[in-house]
Amino acid sequence: MKTATEADINRWLLEYDEKHFAGNLSIWKVVIGIHSDMKTESEGCCVREERTIYLSKVILDHPETFIKEILIHEIAHIRGGDYHGKKFKTELRRLQQEGAPVNELDFADVHYATGKEVLRWVDRTIGMGATVEQAQEYVADKYGISVEEFVRNHPKASKGTPGLDEALNAPPPWHIISD
Repeated sequence: MKTATEADINRWLLEYDEKHFAGNLSIWKVVIGIHSDMKTESEGCCVREERTIYLSKVILDHPETFIKEILIHEIAHIRGGDYHGKKFKTELRRLQQEGAPVNELDFADVHYATGKEVLRWVDRTIGMGATVEQAQEYVADKYGISVEEFVRNHPKASKGTPGLDEALNAPPPWHIISD
């Protein structure tokens, strides 16, 4: 199930450029593919020298909202620097205040995450249409750790609320009523 194409994502880049950067990103582009700077589990990478944002093709199986959040995250690196430090988070906060789709998890500190916070993020991700496995990958990447480490550190919370994914994917009750 592909939710967006490279053309869609480049169109979103132009829309965000117009709204948040006054046309200063017009020479940037998005490419679906891997760049040598990307970690294997990364969803994206901003390469300033090429004026290119690389997004992993894996994200195309995620809901549109995820893809837009990842795009905004990578766009924030253009002005906010390579790392997830204060300058980057300040740029993300600016974009969020201007209405851009920013994932609150981008502001989280991996070293202080509680099981309750992890459960909230996994449930939110599942609630947006991801499977438990996709939610684990997404949240682990946002915390900057491997899925294995994520599940090991948060064995219960990393699975989400029991039955949530099935409940969200169940047909509405009126479908089970027969005439």
